[in-house]
This record gives sequence, structure tokens and C-alpha cells, in this order.
Amino acid sequence: MLEILLTYVGQHWLLSTYFSVMVLNESAILAAFALSADQGMSRIGGVALAALAGSFTNDIILYVLARYGLSRFSVRSESEDAPREEAVFERLFLKNIFLSLLFIKFLFGVRILLTIYLVVKKQIPFRLFALYDLAGVLLYILVVGSVGVLVGSGNHEVEDHYSFIVRIVTAITLSVLTFR
Repeated sequence: MLEILLTYVGQHWLLSTYFSVMVLNESAILAAFALSADQGMSRIGGVALAALAGSFTNDIILYVLARYGLSRFSVRSESEDAPREEAVFERLFLKNIFLSLLFIKFLFGVRILLTIYLVVKKQIPFRLFALYDLAGVLLYILVVGSVGVLVGSGNHEVEDHYSFIVRIVTAITLSVLTFR
């Protein structure tokens, strides 16, 4: 069974990359680029397009789920009209949708939750979401794909530095959100 799976992945690497990125996100992107590092630029370009399509499809599914599925369950406070103090999270995160969507891409472990929260909270129109998200996914694939190619080329220290930086940024973000 494992031999059949490995043969299938080898023969259909674009399709495998697409679905892997949809499910596993940055882990699949790193692996796909690392495995294609010595295959030439045409393979790397194909992996980049498949990873872009997989990640963008994932985000579109999240958008549809959040906008049309979860938004009707969002809880409204009883005093909507009463003035309230703006939380640090809202000042930093909800003011600029583009920067928020871009920043979310690089947060390990909370990307899905924050994307859903942003879409539900701001009721972002689909065109705007698609445009901003596509720009963020392009930059994300460029950064993570570069790390994957470097790892695949034999530079294994890059992966450790990348993982460390992602965890630090995630920890800082979560602490800012927790301790307002």
C-alpha cells in the first residue's frame, strides 16, 4: 500500500502538492519545496503554483464557512450602542484588513481561527478578501518555499531558524491578545 501511495505521489506531484497544502499548510509547503529543490526550476515553479492554489483554496473555504456559516452564530452584546473601550486586539488587528490577513499567514497554529474571526467580525466582501488574501498567500509561499528549497539543498539550519521565529511571533501575538 505504501509503495502504491509513493508511486502515485511521484507521478502526480502537482495534485499531491495541491491537496497536501490544503490540508497541512506550511508543513506540506516546506516538504514539497524541499523535495523539489534538486529537480530544477520548472518543478519548483509547478510546486509554487500548486501550493498557491492549495493555500488560496483553503482560505476561500474558510471564508465561505465563516461568512455564510458561522457569522449567523456570532453573539451580539446587549449594549451594542453603548460606547466601550477598544481592546488592544481590535486596535492592532481589525483596523487594517490587508495587514491582518498578511500577518495571519505567518502565525503558526492560529491562522485558521484568526482568519475566521476576521471574516466574521469585519464582514469582509469576497472580492476584497480574495485580493488581499491572494497577495498574502503569494508572499507566504515565497517565504516558506524559499526556506523549503534551502532545506532541500542541504542548508538545514534555515528550518530551525524559521521554526524558532514563527514560534516567537506566535507567542508574542498570543500574549498581546491575552494580556490587554
